Amino acid sequence: MFNFCNLVNNGRNEILRVGFKQRATMNEGEQLCDAARNGDAEKLKSLIDSGADVSHFDAEGLTPLMHAAKQGHANILSILLSAGAPWNALSPSNLSAGDFAMEAGHQEAYELLLNAGIQAELVLGTIARKENKNADSGHDYLEDRVSFSEDKLMDTDSKAVMMAWEKPLMEAHAKAVCSGGGHILNIGFGMGLVDTAIQQYAPATHTIVEAHPEVYERMLGTGWGKKENVKIVFGRWQDALSQLETYDGIFFDTYGEYYEDLREFHQHLPALLKPGGIYSFFNGLCGGNAFFHVVYCHLVSLELENLGYSTQLIPLPVKDCLGEEVWEGVKHRYWQLDTYYLPVCQSLEDPEVRAFKSHSLSGPAESNGTVVGALEPPPMPELVSKGTAKDGVVQGTEEAQVIIHGSIIDNTRIKSSHWIHMPGTVIERRSRQSGCVGCGHKGRPYGCRAPFRVSSLKKGS
Repeated sequence: MFNFCNLVNNGRNEILRVGFKQRATMNEGEQLCDAARNGDAEKLKSLIDSGADVSHFDAEGLTPLMHAAKQGHANILSILLSAGAPWNALSPSNLSAGDFAMEAGHQEAYELLLNAGIQAELVLGTIARKENKNADSGHDYLEDRVSFSEDKLMDTDSKAVMMAWEKPLMEAHAKAVCSGGGHILNIGFGMGLVDTAIQQYAPATHTIVEAHPEVYERMLGTGWGKKENVKIVFGRWQDALSQLETYDGIFFDTYGEYYEDLREFHQHLPALLKPGGIYSFFNGLCGGNAFFHVVYCHLVSLELENLGYSTQLIPLPVKDCLGEEVWEGVKHRYWQLDTYYLPVCQSLEDPEVRAFKSHSLSGPAESNGTVVGALEPPPMPELVSKGTAKDGVVQGTEEAQVIIHGSIIDNTRIKSSHWIHMPGTVIERRSRQSGCVGCGHKGRPYGCRAPFRVSSLKKGS
């Protein structure tokens, strides 16, 4: 005979058992945060051995790794990272453990987290490439309508393709890639900011590749097709390679693509860039988080170094360009940092490779920069920019802080929608359609590349 009372009692006991287990897990997580905060390595190891969750978020929304980073406990960070603590978990204020180490000035902790991030992304980059060999990119944007205004080019989702505040940066990019004269290639016209600047240097030829039909029509309507030294190639750069030659300077800034597309373009540099030529690209890598930006700057430089190119990152202050009014009507702020690091890439085999000084790209100022060796992590960046941007000219230090080292293998452009957990990193897999987990941005591949929250947080938060 069915015993309803026994069933109820068994159900109540199971609920109590699960409740006690969850409470115990929460207590272990809080204890783990306390041990990390206090630098108690023995207690930390004991808790980890007993199964405590190293990705636990406490009541403040902080992980054990964040607490250890805030206090500068490098040994605790090593233990947590070895146990699989995610280096790129974000607090409610969108700060990672690396950001906390930077803010507190803990150099050893900062470097440890930086290396952990680089190593994790190198592994994830390999996975992403294997899974996306046949993936397509950019087609969603190319099929969308765009709108032009005096200060911005927008897609149908009110996300900026390009904005006027970038003008001083584009002028600096143009000066870099045109420094040797000759033949110049630009991938991605947008608002024409960099191409207008390139024209000021009267290159022998100026080739522009543009894939969006409305942008292309606007180019023709504003006279770009009639300029004697300009050649316009309409279409995706991937489809236009057979029409390209070799160039003394190359700039790359597309929209609607992903980091893997930038990486793919880099594979073609040896065939496109002449010996002694200069390559640069829009460096919006993780433009919403200072620490992630440093990690990805390292990664992209490492990739280029593997291809035989040195990369120098020249700091240009942009804080004064980005008032609240700049972002009115824009759905996503793709850049939120005080300093923009302009990449200048040249062949390592070129005997005349020279260190670019920021005075070659901006106005004179007192020298106070440093040069960092090839495989060393850069010093913690200034939280407040030195220098200003006035009248469309970026002004900064004369002797730039040049970071010479290599960089990313790539970010994670992923297909399915489940969580991955790897030692040191937890990310959410996502499709091209879903865009960035943090903001849904589908624009510049590196204009919004924030590493993703761990699965303890709500997807898409």
